[in-house]
Amino acid sequence: MLFFGIKIGFLAYLMSCSSSDDTQFYTLNSLHSPSVNNNLKSDHIQQQIPIVIDSIGIPDSLDRPQLVSIIADGQMEQAEFHRWSGRLTELIQRTIAKNISHLMPNAIVFFIGERKHLPTKFKVLVKIRDLIGKRGDIIRLDVLWIVSDSSKKFAPVHRQGVYKKKLSDASYQQYVLGASELLQEFSRDIVKQIQGFPNLIHQ
Repeated sequence: MLFFGIKIGFLAYLMSCSSSDDTQFYTLNSLHSPSVNNNLKSDHIQQQIPIVIDSIGIPDSLDRPQLVSIIADGQMEQAEFHRWSGRLTELIQRTIAKNISHLMPNAIVFFIGERKHLPTKFKVLVKIRDLIGKRGDIIRLDVLWIVSDSSKKFAPVHRQGVYKKKLSDASYQQYVLGASELLQEFSRDIVKQIQGFPNLIHQ
């Protein structure tokens, strides 16, 4: 009996190792690294714009290591062997920051809690209400955000957006790519709001 118990335990250990080896990890893709546009005026390049990305809110149903997708109306699936490479809120925050840096080469983008003693020009607050879809079909981003001017000269800009992306296949790679592209489109709208503030460069 002792030998039988040891054998069962060893098989369970092998199975757990095999399952762990089968797990795949994913991260979000940001826009490419910024490049300096030679057509920009020198004062535009020199005038750096500090932007802080405040906390990112996501639903509890998405705040977990596993990728979550819809399998049927009212039913969601957690993919045990397809996981995020880090906490999803942090991946989203970093991705948005990189996207803004790409779209605004003269921006200095950082997170809340960093650079505490340096002035901040704009603050971006993001609340994601949904970032989910059905693999092989549509993935959807429903988001609220606020862009505020730290000088308080202008009223904060409140916006809501719904973004959708048709997925070309049912793979998890395509699912993550779709989520990344939605965040890129969302980041472009954030930049439009920031650039819409009067006298942005010369304040």
